[in-house]
Amino acid sequence: MKNNNKGSVILVVLITVALISVLATMILATTSISYKIKTLAESNNMTFYSCETALDEIKVGLQAESADCYVTKYMGIINDDSIIGDAKVTEFYKEYKLDMKSRLIKNNGDNKYSVENLESYLSDGMLYDSDTNRGIVIADAPSTSILIRADGILLKSVDVTYYKDDNNSTRIVTDILIKYPPVDFDKLTDNPPLMLYSLISNKQVSVNNDLNNKITGAIYCGNNNINYNSLIISGDNSKASLTISNAYKAVIDGDIILDNQSKLYTTGNSDLWARNILIDSTTYLETQGYLNLVNDLWIGKNGKVNIAGSYYGFGNVNNYNTSQYLIDNDIDGESSDDPRAEHTSAILINGKGAELNMERISYLLLGGSASIGTTDNNNLNLIKMGESIGIKGNQLAYMVPDSLMNNCKNPVLYSDDLNIDDCVNLNSSDYETVYYPLPGDVTMVYFFMSFDTVEEAADYFRAYYDNNSNYVNSIMDNYGVNISLPPEGIAEINAAGNTIEYSNTSSVSSNTFSEDSYITMSDREDIYGTLCTKLMEDYTKITEDEKSESVFDNIVDYDKYRDAFVGNYSDKPLRIYETEVTSQNITLTGIVVNDEMVKRVVLNDGSSNDGTGYKYNSSKDILKIYPNELNARIITTYNNVRFNGCNYTGLAITKGNTIIKKGSILTSNSADVSLTMFAENDDGEMYCDIFKNGGAYLIGGSYNEESVFSDLVVFNNWTKE
Repeated sequence: MKNNNKGSVILVVLITVALISVLATMILATTSISYKIKTLAESNNMTFYSCETALDEIKVGLQAESADCYVTKYMGIINDDSIIGDAKVTEFYKEYKLDMKSRLIKNNGDNKYSVENLESYLSDGMLYDSDTNRGIVIADAPSTSILIRADGILLKSVDVTYYKDDNNSTRIVTDILIKYPPVDFDKLTDNPPLMLYSLISNKQVSVNNDLNNKITGAIYCGNNNINYNSLIISGDNSKASLTISNAYKAVIDGDIILDNQSKLYTTGNSDLWARNILIDSTTYLETQGYLNLVNDLWIGKNGKVNIAGSYYGFGNVNNYNTSQYLIDNDIDGESSDDPRAEHTSAILINGKGAELNMERISYLLLGGSASIGTTDNNNLNLIKMGESIGIKGNQLAYMVPDSLMNNCKNPVLYSDDLNIDDCVNLNSSDYETVYYPLPGDVTMVYFFMSFDTVEEAADYFRAYYDNNSNYVNSIMDNYGVNISLPPEGIAEINAAGNTIEYSNTSSVSSNTFSEDSYITMSDREDIYGTLCTKLMEDYTKITEDEKSESVFDNIVDYDKYRDAFVGNYSDKPLRIYETEVTSQNITLTGIVVNDEMVKRVVLNDGSSNDGTGYKYNSSKDILKIYPNELNARIITTYNNVRFNGCNYTGLAITKGNTIIKKGSILTSNSADVSLTMFAENDDGEMYCDIFKNGGAYLIGGSYNEESVFSDLVVFNNWTKE
């Protein structure tokens, strides 16, 4: 009988099919599990990275907060002369701890950090959204969560959770330590405090065509070395005004000129320094804080002046013997062409309808007196008057009285047969002869009393006033002036000559100097001279080479400046330097302008057409910069600059002239400018390199390429769930 194998074959096939099915099912199941495991892992990784990113943003925000606190306290202490030597470091850490804690706490008196502050450092859209069930949640701070330790300020148990959805989240809990930054006050003591400035213009600054031009922060205005017009506010085609707010120093190396209905305001604790202030043509001046003048406040027709705070008219004849700046520069007060000659400070009303309101002043110092300025054979001739505050009309009081004239009137018509020497019954040293030409080839000769000292002139005028008060009042009435001084006992007044007050009737007061006043005036001569040389106050810190240089040349190193335009950048109009990303998630930039290609720089609001932040017109050599598009915080140029309705935050430095118009707003930002000193170009060169002793601007004692602020914030006790 034959064997029948058909049944066994069928059985083997069935078993094989079953095994394949089982294997296929197992493979599919394994693949599904692996996919789910991988998907879950990727989801966890995504939530972890999002949570970690949030903490990185908080870290960067705290770094920027620390940097801002650092710069604010550093600059305040380094410029506080009452804090000496090692006490500066002690005071810095004391102030730094207090300020940083106040920035971090939720409410005054709390020891809990503010969650809202930490949330403000996160990118837009990062916080938890209940509609999508996604985002970052920072848990409430536990009690006593800010600790002031020996190594820094500790934020305890910062609890951050990232929700991807209802089923996926990652939580990180960590302590954040803000370490105390290193501090070195010695490195910056030889450098001008650039970080406090918004504008440094080596030549003249002109303001026109709008009533809303504003500068917040310190400024420097140079002059044209011809007529020493330094800051000109003129209404050309329309009224113009400038407001200077909270200026650590507003240094005007020459005269401030207001005309044609223009206005100047200084507000806050501004410290304004200038040679003269000349006001005319229905203009207005209002000052708060400190006003320092080496010469005169001169008020012309319909000029209005309102002064509060302190007024230092520090020009005095004794300064020529005591001020080291005047001695070293051989300034003797005789040449009218010298930028700070004729150091004799007074206030003079020189036109009808003028007003001077000083009722809110707390301190007044006037080291000189008004003068009758005349020209004889092209030589300046100054006849001393006895008023530190007075009006031009009172010059008539100093004319030689008729009782002392011989067969001549005063004035007398000049003629060839007139014997001038026989006109006055006085010694030649006791009077001055002044010739005034009139239309029609006619000359009048005036004879004025001459005095050796201001005190003698002041005594003479008081005696004259006692006998001729009605006449003096009639002069005041004719001028229509209003002069208001503070009530007696409210302010301290030191003046070399008389001060006159007038409303409906006049009063004349004599004043005396204290010994401290002479020291104050001499010290301020040195300070003003040093500010106009290197924007510093300590004359002993200026080298002999620096004394002969301009402010700009004492700041910018031209050779290093030109290094920015070698190789591939030789034909580029500017060079850009960039910082790391800040807490606002922006990159700050510094700009250096190619002086061999550009003649004028124009700063505009808005954006460039191609997104570069600038536009160069090669046919006119004009560079237009849109600083807000570039987040520019420092712009340095050898060329003229025009602020054309621009809202600019940062520092602009130019060796040329500056025009401010169309409601431009300039705002200093010491923290951003300090951080921009660390900005690098694509060759790894830092912005501070273009300045003399530039490494000292890397405040914090760091001369490395890494910002000192980047190492201040660290995480401790990190746990992740």
